[in-house]
This record gives sequence, structure tokens and C-alpha cells, in this order.
Amino acid sequence: MAAKFLDKILFVLSVVLAGGAFWLAAHQQEQAREVLDLRKQATKFSAYVPKDVKVVTDPAQVWVEPKDQSSGPTWIYEIFTSPYLRIFHDEITASPPIPTRPEAPFGLVYEGIKPDLFRLQLVGVQGQDVIFWNVRDNKVVFARGSMKLPDLDVDILNIQMKQVEIGSEIEGGGRRATVVVPHATLLDTKTNTRLEVSLQEKAMSGEPFAVLKSNPGRKKDQKITILPPMKAGATFEENGVTYHVDSVSGEPTPSIVVTKMVPGGNITKTLAPKPKALPSPDKARPVTADKPK
Repeated sequence: MAAKFLDKILFVLSVVLAGGAFWLAAHQQEQAREVLDLRKQATKFSAYVPKDVKVVTDPAQVWVEPKDQSSGPTWIYEIFTSPYLRIFHDEITASPPIPTRPEAPFGLVYEGIKPDLFRLQLVGVQGQDVIFWNVRDNKVVFARGSMKLPDLDVDILNIQMKQVEIGSEIEGGGRRATVVVPHATLLDTKTNTRLEVSLQEKAMSGEPFAVLKSNPGRKKDQKITILPPMKAGATFEENGVTYHVDSVSGEPTPSIVVTKMVPGGNITKTLAPKPKALPSPDKARPVTADKPK
């Protein structure tokens, strides 16, 4: 009984293997036919042969000078300049840009500020005499007390020797060094005004003078000259242009305010000395800390 059952199993296996071999052979034949068909179709197309390419040459073109645009006879640009856009309630309006023009030279530069010294100044001591300087005539005057100087319209009312502290406090002493310096009281007989003068304090007649220098800029035919000193309120003409000195200030920073009178609107400018240039890094001395002992 068992032998017959085993025979049946072997028979079934042999049938399955035979059917699989038959299907595999048929499938391989099918693939071989597909390859043959592809080869037959490939042989129908000829090989690629490049054709002659004709090069088309256009005649030379000359750049035409741009014409005036519809927005105005002067609105011509060599490069594109974006217009000025305005947006208001979702509505955009455009206007042509305004070309910037180089600023014309002002014509004047700062040269300095000259103090308006009083006619007589105290400048030193020689023995028992106090030395005064006649600013008007550039001469020296010696005096020991009151004196009248009619040529200068000045009277020396009195001369006093006063102790003045100078320098910083002496280390550990808590006191400053003192020196004796002359002081004088003057009377301006023109204005009946009293003035105090000393070695440290100069007497002034009024506001300082402005010293300006012409600077024509790009105009080569005009010379650069230093103008005579003038006070605030002065009006003068230089290189065909009229100027007015508005103010002159020596403290805290020297400055001269000048107005240039030109057609279409005056131009006011503050003239001041140029700031000192800082030393270059390669010339600056390196700072090194002392090594601890």
C-alpha cells in the first residue's frame, strides 16, 4: 500500500517537472523571436550622415543716435535711470528723474581768525619798568605808573604787581606755585572805557577779524589770494561774486559764516579749519605694557 502511494507522488513530480521544462523552452523561443524582430527593424534605418549647414551672415548695423523722448526735449540718457515713482491709493504715477549736477565751488575757504587787539598791550617787565606794546605803531612804551598817551588816545591809570598762582598743586604740599606779574588799568579816552590788561589777559577792541582765502575752484584764470581781515557784517566782492560775512567766532571752535549772493537764492556756508589728519597705522608707535617685575 505504501509503495503504491510513493509511486503516485513520484509520478506527479515527474509530470510537474516536465511541464516546467516545456514552459521554459517555449518562453525562451518567444524571447528569441522578439530579439530577431528588433534586429530586422534596426536594419531598416540608414546610418546618420551630417548635412551641410549654411551660415547666414547679417549685414553690419550702426547704432542710431537716440531721439528726443516724448517726455521732454532734455530727457535723453545714455544709460537707464529709473523714474521717480509715487504710489497713492493703489495708483502709480511716474516722473522722469532729475539729474544731479556737481556743486559749484563756494569761492572762499577758511584761512584764520585774527583778534582785534586794543591799541596798547602789556607785554613784560624790565627792572622797575613795565613794558607796553603800541599795537598801532608797533613800538615799545616803558612806564612805572600813571601816564598819558595822547597819540593813542589811552591813559595808563595805574600799575600794580600781583601774585598769581600758576601750574598744578605741588605734590604733597597742597599749594600752587605763585609768581608776581604786573597788571595795569587803561582808559580809552575815545569811548571813556576802562580795560584791564596783564601778561595773561589781552585787551580787545571788539569782535575778531575773519581772514579768508579765495578759492575759485575749477576756474584756472583766477588767482588764489588771501583777503584783508574783515569783521562780521562786512560785504565785499571777489572774482565777480558778492559775499557777506555773517558772523566770526573764535570759541569754542573757530568758524566764519559767510553768505554767497547769487541769482536764484543765496548760499550760506560755515567755514572752519580743516581737522588734523590722524597718523597712519604704519607710523603710529605701538603701545606696550610694562612687564611685571
